[in-house]
Amino acid sequence: MRSPFILPLLCALASAGAFAQTSDWSMGGRLAFGATLAGKEPQNGTGTIGAGLWVDRKVTDTSSVFCEFNYQYFYTQQYEATRFGWGYRPNPEVPGGTITGVINPIISVDTRRDMLEGYGLMFGYRYYLTPEFSQHIGLGGTVWVSQQQAIGEIRITDTPFGTTSQWNESIACTPAKRSLQPVINLGARYQLTTNAAVEGNLRYITWTQADYVPFAYTGTEAHTEYRSRTKVTFDISLGIRF
Repeated sequence: MRSPFILPLLCALASAGAFAQTSDWSMGGRLAFGATLAGKEPQNGTGTIGAGLWVDRKVTDTSSVFCEFNYQYFYTQQYEATRFGWGYRPNPEVPGGTITGVINPIISVDTRRDMLEGYGLMFGYRYYLTPEFSQHIGLGGTVWVSQQQAIGEIRITDTPFGTTSQWNESIACTPAKRSLQPVINLGARYQLTTNAAVEGNLRYITWTQADYVPFAYTGTEAHTEYRSRTKVTFDISLGIRF
């Protein structure tokens, strides 16, 4: 994941793209810090950061339309995903067959880290309640990149704590999924000065998680499943007008 390099890149791009403002057109950028209100799993955390570059065109004295290129990254923590209980191992006497056993709870471990970031484009409408305060709604599409780090080892035995007929399955892979999904945004902005503003945004997003499934859990060949997930986030951002 390239998140440590994205925000400096956006700042450099913003500086390079500055142009003369007019009474109808304006351009700016913002840096956002927020939290996940719903759907914190499987990142196992709530923190999120983001940035955006926007272009705004005034259409009436009290309204404008805007387009924003944005980036969002979700903080993630490692978690244990071991499915204790019954498990499966190959049957050496029957090609393609399986033998049901028990996942040893003492020496089996399956840890995951689900990383998520997205690049998107949003179009919206802004309405000014006062010259300083406005509300906006936006609809866009984001390319979400989901990558899972799966590490561990699962041991199948005939009894919960025994070693008879023990079979081990090692886990070390990083499945990933890239998907284009819609994003809905509701927010408000307060203009602190002519060139600085504070903004709050509530977003509803959908994304697809890449999830690795070992042989021991299903008795079928190890594979990656793709699950549709949703999040509701809220962030506060500081913006400047170039």
